[in-house]
Amino acid sequence: MFVSSAGASASSYVPSAPFFAFVLALIGVVVAYTHLFLDAFTEGGIYVVRRHALAHYAYNNVIVNGLAIVAGLGLVVAGTPALTTLGFI
Repeated sequence: MFVSSAGASASSYVPSAPFFAFVLALIGVVVAYTHLFLDAFTEGGIYVVRRHALAHYAYNNVIVNGLAIVAGLGLVVAGTPALTTLGFI
């Protein structure tokens, strides 16, 4: 899964290219579905076969946007140790 970089110590690893590509694709899928989920809370909702909305909040609702920002920052903080462990940071 990991390959050692040339001249680096034994504890320093660089992710292999296929593994790096897989993780990037996985992050892309998570971002896409998160975007759809958050769009479902807006007044427009999302369109699959018909328009779906979980809630009808306005796009400029300060409280809902603030909660989405806090949740996003929480996900960044929660994901940082995993990315550090995998050698991406």
